Amino acid sequence: MIDGLGTDYALSDGRNPQTGAGSSRAVEAAWMSAFRAARYAWLTSVSYRRIPWSPQLVAYFNSHFVPLTEGSGWLYIRAARRLMSAVLPAVGGERRALAEELRNGQR
Repeated sequence: MIDGLGTDYALSDGRNPQTGAGSSRAVEAAWMSAFRAARYAWLTSVSYRRIPWSPQLVAYFNSHFVPLTEGSGWLYIRAARRLMSAVLPAVGGERRALAEELRNGQR
């Protein structure tokens, strides 16, 4: 999704996540659709201002994506079942090394 805030405004009569866009079924459906189609997601420390994190969106995201980086701007990759066990335990430098292996098709 390129313009998350614009999507929120368009589908919720001008509301944003702070003013109730998350209560719009259309907004939640748009974000769920975007997450279902995504192979990667980059979330910044202010993603809460753009994404109306409903319990359903949080549950879906947490069960389908794993972080590849650390810091305030997180890059997430869709977690294939066979990758879940390899990625989840990795921390720090190990996570970066694993991410590089995955990008190079070595795992």
